[in-house]
Amino acid sequence: MLSPEPSPLSNLPDRHADLAALLEHNQEVFQFLLAFVQMSKGFKVGFIEVNFPPDVDLLMMALREHPKCAGMQFAVLRFTDPDLRFLLEAIKEELPKIEIQPDKKLVLVLQGLEKAIAYSGDNPPILTNLNYARDSFPVAIPHPLLFALPDYAVTRLAQFAPDFWAWTSSTFKFETLPETRDRLTSQASSYSHDPNRSFAKPERSDRIDLLERLLQEYPEDTEASSRTRLELLNQLGKSHQSIREFEKAKFYFQQAIDLSRESNYKREEASNLFALGDIYLDIREYGQSKKYLDQCLKIEEEIGDRYSQASTYHQLGIVAEKLREYEEARENYQQALAIYIECDDRYSQASTYHQLGIVAQDLQEYEEARQNYQQALAINVEFGDHFSQGSTYGQLGLLAAAEGNLTESRQNLLQALEIFAQFQDQHSVDLTLRNLSRIYQTTQDANLLESISQVFGISVDQARQQLESS
Repeated sequence: MLSPEPSPLSNLPDRHADLAALLEHNQEVFQFLLAFVQMSKGFKVGFIEVNFPPDVDLLMMALREHPKCAGMQFAVLRFTDPDLRFLLEAIKEELPKIEIQPDKKLVLVLQGLEKAIAYSGDNPPILTNLNYARDSFPVAIPHPLLFALPDYAVTRLAQFAPDFWAWTSSTFKFETLPETRDRLTSQASSYSHDPNRSFAKPERSDRIDLLERLLQEYPEDTEASSRTRLELLNQLGKSHQSIREFEKAKFYFQQAIDLSRESNYKREEASNLFALGDIYLDIREYGQSKKYLDQCLKIEEEIGDRYSQASTYHQLGIVAEKLREYEEARENYQQALAIYIECDDRYSQASTYHQLGIVAQDLQEYEEARQNYQQALAINVEFGDHFSQGSTYGQLGLLAAAEGNLTESRQNLLQALEIFAQFQDQHSVDLTLRNLSRIYQTTQDANLLESISQVFGISVDQARQQLESS
C-alpha cells in the first residue's frame, strides 16, 4: 500500500478552474497517484478510475505539470476502436512511434479502451485476450502502465479479466463535482453552427468523442439524467450526420426515440423522429423518410405543437418533391407556409417560398415560380441571409434559361457564383459553373469570361478553362 506524500496544491500550476476543483476534491487520491508514478520501476499496472471521463485529460495535465514528475515522460496511447481485440499487440505497434527521452522514465497511459470494453456485450474479446496475454506483458512492456478508464469500464475489466486484474498494483478513484460535470455537458450540448451559414458544418472528432464520453456518464435512473442522455444522443446523431456517418447517426437517433418512448417524452420523440426522417432523406430512402416524418407530424398534432408542424410539413414537401409527387409537395409546402405566417415567423417563410418556386418551375408554371423566388429573395435580403440568396439567385438563373432568356440567366447565375465563392461552398460553385458553361457554349460571350475571372481573381484564359472543364 502506497502512502501519500504531503504536497500543497500550490505546488501545481493551476491553469484551469475545473482542474483546481478536481484536485481539491481528490487531494489524497492524487497524492497516491503521484507516489505510484514516482516509485514504479519496470512493468507495473495501475488504474485511474473516474466517474466523469473528461477528467482524465485534466489529470494528465496535472501529472505533466507537477514538479515531482519533472523526470517522467507520459506517453498517452489512445485506442478508440470498439472492435479492438489484441491490446498487447496494439501497444507494441505504438511503442516504436514514441520519441523516448533517454533522461526520463517512460510511463504509458492508455485511453479510449472503454469503447472496446463497454460496447461488446458479455465476455468482451479484448478482456478475454488480456487474461491469455497476461504473462507476455512484463516482457513486452518494461514500463509502468496506467489504464485511464471510467468507473463502469474498470468494473467490467475486473469482472471479465480477473487474471489480469489480479496484477493491479493500485486503483486511483477520482470523483468529480456534479456542478463541473453538468456545466461541461451543457456546453457540449449547446453547441450551434454558424448562424450566418445555412449548410451544416462538419463536427470535429474531438467533440464527438467528448459527447460519447459524456453519454456514458448519465444512467437512466432519474428524469434529469434521462433528459440529459436524450440531448446527448440527439447531438451525437446530428454530429455523425454532419460528417456523413449515417449508420452511426441513425443508431443514436433510434436510441433517443426508444428512450423518449420509455419515458413518455412526446416532444423529444417527435424531434428525434424528425431527425431520423432527415437522415433517410439525406441517403435518398424517401419512403422511410416519409414514414418517420408522418409519425413525427402525428405526435406534434397530438400534443398541439402547431409551430413544429411547419418544419415537418416542409420536410414532407421535400420528400414528395423528390418522389416527383409535385401536387402533394405543393400542398405540404403551403401548409408549412400558412403556419409560419400564422406564427409570424417571417424568416422561415423564405425557404418554403424557395421550395414552392422549385415545384412551380418543375411544373413549368414559370410566372408563379418567379413570384415565389422573389418572395424568398426579398426575405433573405431583409434578414441579411446572404448565403441563402445564392441558392435563390441560382434558381432564378435556371428559370430564366428555361424561358430562353440567357442574358437574365447569366446575371442571376453570376450573382449566385459570387456568393458561393465567398462562402467557399465548392459543391455549389461547381454546379453554377456547369450551368454557366452551357450559356457560354451557346453565346461565346467574352463578357462572361471576364465576370468569372473577376469573381475568382484569375485570368480570362483561366476562366475559360474553368468553364471548359465544368
